[in-house]
Parts: sequence; C-alpha cells; structure tokens
Amino acid sequence: MSMLYLKYIDSGLPVLIHAILCILAYLVWSVAALLIGPVICLFRTFKFFETSLIKYKRFGTIFSTYDVPFLHETENNRNYIVGLIRVQGEPNITELRKWVLYRLFESKSELDETYKRLSQRIRRRYLSYVWEDEDCFNIKQHMKMFKGATPRTEAEEQKIFENLATEDISRNISPWLFKIIPTANKKSYLIFVKFHHTIGDGFAMVGLLSRLVDKRPEFLNFSKSTRKTNFMANPIKRAITGIITGPLAMLVLVFSFRIKNPFRAKTPPVKKIVSWTPPISLDLVRRIKTKTESTVNDVMMSCLAGAIRRYLSEVRQKKPQDFPIAMTFNARSSSAKLADTIPLGNKSGGLFLSLPVSVENPIERLDITRARLNKLKTLSHPHLFSFLYFSVIGGLPELIGRISTYSINRHASMIVSNVPGPTEPIFILGSPIESIVFTPPLHGDVGMAASVFSYNKKIRVTLMSDKTIVRDLPRLTNFFTQEVQRLEEIILLND
Repeated sequence: MSMLYLKYIDSGLPVLIHAILCILAYLVWSVAALLIGPVICLFRTFKFFETSLIKYKRFGTIFSTYDVPFLHETENNRNYIVGLIRVQGEPNITELRKWVLYRLFESKSELDETYKRLSQRIRRRYLSYVWEDEDCFNIKQHMKMFKGATPRTEAEEQKIFENLATEDISRNISPWLFKIIPTANKKSYLIFVKFHHTIGDGFAMVGLLSRLVDKRPEFLNFSKSTRKTNFMANPIKRAITGIITGPLAMLVLVFSFRIKNPFRAKTPPVKKIVSWTPPISLDLVRRIKTKTESTVNDVMMSCLAGAIRRYLSEVRQKKPQDFPIAMTFNARSSSAKLADTIPLGNKSGGLFLSLPVSVENPIERLDITRARLNKLKTLSHPHLFSFLYFSVIGGLPELIGRISTYSINRHASMIVSNVPGPTEPIFILGSPIESIVFTPPLHGDVGMAASVFSYNKKIRVTLMSDKTIVRDLPRLTNFFTQEVQRLEEIILLND
C-alpha cells in the first residue's frame, strides 16, 4: 500500500480539517470531471453502438466489466489461477472426463448461465472482448494425462506444478485445463487445475469445486450462521461514508508515491516458482486466536509478516520495513454464497494492508496486524476502490485500463487470496481428496502472490513468484511454518 494512503487512514485528523480536505477533494474531482467527462461520454456512446452491433451480429457474450481487468496481461505473465489436488487411489481419465462432462456441461438445469464460458473461447470484436463458442468442444482438449516422468517426492511435484503453471493454453479453446498426474507410489494421484481469472475468481472456483465433488460441502465462513457484525456490513452506511470520504481517499491514492518493493520484477517474467507449507492445524490457529482475541486471518497475516521479516533479514541481509499487500475479499451477498450453484465470474474486492514486517516481537506484531485489519473493517474505501476498478475502469478504453492494472505494483508488493474451503473431507467418484493447494496469478506484474486455503480442518499457505525475483521460495514457506510454531510456544505452551 502507498505510504501516503497509510498515513491518511491512520492520521486521525480533526473533524473540521478532515471535512475541509473532503470538500477540496470534491473540487479537484469536479474539475477533472469537467475536463475528461465529455471524452468519457463520447466513448460510452461509441460502446453503446458497438455493443448493439455485437449483439446484432451474434458474435458472442460481451465481457462483464468485472472480468475485463484480468485480460490486462502479457504473453509471459497471463492471469491464471493454478492449483493442485491430491486424490486417493489411481486415476481413470475416462471416468473423470465423463464425470466432469456430466457435472459441468450436461446438468444444464442445475447450472448458472455463466457456466457456458467453460466451452467458450475469448475473442476480440472491435474494441470489446466476447465469449465465443468453441468450434467443436472436446473435453479431451481440457482434460489430459501428464506425459512426463512420474513424481516420487513432493519436491518433484512442485517442479511439475511450476512447469505446468508457466505453460500457456491454446487461444482456440476456453482457457481452462485439468492435467491428471499419476504418482510413483500409486496410492494417490494429482489433478493440476488451471483456470484463467476471466472464468472466475477464487470464490467462484470454490463453487466450481463443489460441483465436481460427490456431495456439496460446507465451507468455512459460508455457513448460514455466519453474520457480518462490523459497521461497514451495512450497505447504506457504507455508501454514505463512501460518498463523503471516498473522493479524498481516491485523491490520496492517485498521488501516492511508489513503494519500496523488495520483490519488484526488474525483468520480464521467465518461469513461475511455487512453494507451499505443510498442513497447519486449523484447531491450533483457532486456539491462538482465542487466546489473543483475534481472528484466524489476523494470525495468518501476522505469521506472513514474520516470515517475510526473517527472509529479508536472514536471507537477503536487509533491514525489514513494513510490507504493503493487496488482499482480496468476497463481495458476494450472503445469499449468493449459500446458493447451490455459485455463478462463475469475478465478484471480489481488494483492500490494502501494511504488514508490520518491521516489528520483531511476534505478539506485538499480531496486535498491530489485528489493529490494522480492524481499522480497515471500519472503512468504505476498499468497497469504493473495488467498484471503481472493476465497474468503471473495466468499461474505459483498454489503454487506461492497463495503466490502472499495472499501477497495482506501485501500491502492493504481494497479492494475498484468503479463500474458505470445505470443512470436512470431500470425495470425487468415491475417492477422498487428501489435499488442495492453489495460488492466484501475479496480476499487474506484482512480484509475489499468496493464498491461504483451509480444507478439512487444515490450512495451507501457497506462494508463487518468478525465478527472476525469488529463487529460494521454500525458505519463505519454512519461515511461515516456524512463525506459527513460535506463536504456539509463546501463547499456548508457555501459558
């Protein structure tokens, strides 16, 4: 996050001064609107006629503005969500293909309209992007057996993951892929999954996963008993505070200076590298959060801050400074989260958080992390920024959209996705799924991406970067595991 914006939200300005600054911000944006408003109106008029022509010629389904920003990418760094699922038993590619066909394509009465994009490719028509039906959909193009050497160790599995994550998908088919990877011990097999972010965000992928398993699971934080209690849960209050303070927050963000990013990409990406932690007991994390009156997310982000601190100080011999990240959050309504079928597509927001990497004491670091996250829960800015980025920027000329997308790395050193997973074991064709790891893309050329994913009362953190940025990523995931152990020793074992 930009330091200027961080200072603004932590400033505690007197009400009168804050009010004056908000009025000045309105004046600045009013002048800007007078200058660029006519141009935008002209462009929107053009888009109206363009959309009408695309629909008249039946070129395809026009992209939602929420999906467009994920097309702002380069050939060497495409926006794929990638994951690895371990399933007990030996694979039967024929039966798996039949099952996926039945669950995602043939059960049309149970599926949302958005699932059509799984058999549609991306095409550009005039200045817009559309979903266009594949010439001849064939499940074999999307579900393949891995033809390389059978992995014997987890390190070899990670190497295969990295190679497959770096490979591209043909532009002539829908941008998703399953690769079935047998293992040497034949006790389990792996399913490498790859979905372009335009198909859906992490929460949509969880919904898609629930379509593929034998029985729809319950998800952590998706239960009917979940209720939002913070001030910004009320949409009316959120809208009012956004209208009053939003223009000033946006002005501060626009004029924020470039952050000091220890993981900044200095050359074009070459090859993805991935590392994940061993399973971490969710019960352990919950006991830590109960003792410290925090949340699971507070504990995870605090440990991530500790891991980055140790990596910078011990590996790179640098003085650790607070570390800005962009965190995703689910902007779907409670009813949408609990629906039998979660539509595909992107409906997430993003918030900026400064991890207290400069703080050495783990307890103090957790306290600061909790305080900063609690502060963000009282702000409407994350919702406002997300609305502008997806709803407004996604509808502007592509050049402006790309500038906005690639400005993310000016404000954040890492993108973190925290997605709730199934709370109990899940099965596919009767075989239990042992583990799931995934990672979001390096969107906007951010140097590192991370995911926190819970499954069957275990949590795993997965990190992805490029080998031009970080070569020893396992050191960082090892530090994360050690930070969890440190909190356990300090808070629970020494209690």
